[in-house]
Amino acid sequence: MIDTPKTVDQGSWSYHDIIGQRSENAPLTMPRTIVASGTVSKMDDMILVNASSGALTMTLETAQGADGRRHAFIKTDATANAMIVAGAGAETVNGAASVQRLDQYGVIKVASDGTNWNADYVGPGTAAASGKTTVTSGSFPAASTFTVSNIPQTGAYLVIAAKGMSSGTATRRPFIAFSTSNALTFDLTAGNYVGAAAATVIDATLDLTAAQTADCTVVLYNYQADGGYPSVMSSYYAPAVETAQKTLLYIGTTGGGINAVRWRWSGSGNFDAGTFEVSIFN
Repeated sequence: MIDTPKTVDQGSWSYHDIIGQRSENAPLTMPRTIVASGTVSKMDDMILVNASSGALTMTLETAQGADGRRHAFIKTDATANAMIVAGAGAETVNGAASVQRLDQYGVIKVASDGTNWNADYVGPGTAAASGKTTVTSGSFPAASTFTVSNIPQTGAYLVIAAKGMSSGTATRRPFIAFSTSNALTFDLTAGNYVGAAAATVIDATLDLTAAQTADCTVVLYNYQADGGYPSVMSSYYAPAVETAQKTLLYIGTTGGGINAVRWRWSGSGNFDAGTFEVSIFN
């Protein structure tokens, strides 16, 4: 007995029939290994990241129109170099510019909601060393102020740091102010920064010359919009000028919700050196 071949209506074939995926937003499944920073293709499913030579950044494709698209990143090396997954342009990952992991075989899974990316961290350890997620980092621009907005409200505490910052104008001190309106306005009321001499959480009292630099680290607890006054620990170091450590209380809000910070100087003048980093820790 000879079987009669069955005919198939090719016009009824679906994307799943041809490619083996449920939709065109679902990528293929062959892993790709990367050893240098680069961009993610919409057809990438799993990316194996070898950061042995240094921190690597994988920049996602746009989330616009990619509802449900997913990617997985696995850090395969045992170094402390970061595997960083970043949004394209102004797009975010978990509300931040990027997320990262430092642990070997740590995994970051991302999914598009059609506007931005949402990330989940799975085994074997935490999201990064000490649960750190970098909101943003880089060099200060040649401007009188520098603002970081869209700070995620998901961390246990917020760390604001700067190193080697200086002003092109003499007799200036660096200030940091808070916003609960995502940078629409900043609180410049000195009395709201209890324990500081001005409207700032950096308690510098001596001015820098144009050639001098300063470092600062500010740790902010209870900054999220969940009630209570945020408390602040700040450390300031200007070599041969001043060292200051303070515990402060910010009473400009009774419910947290600090979602933007701004660096500025005590008078006119621009930043002419220095780097910054804003991070949340879980």
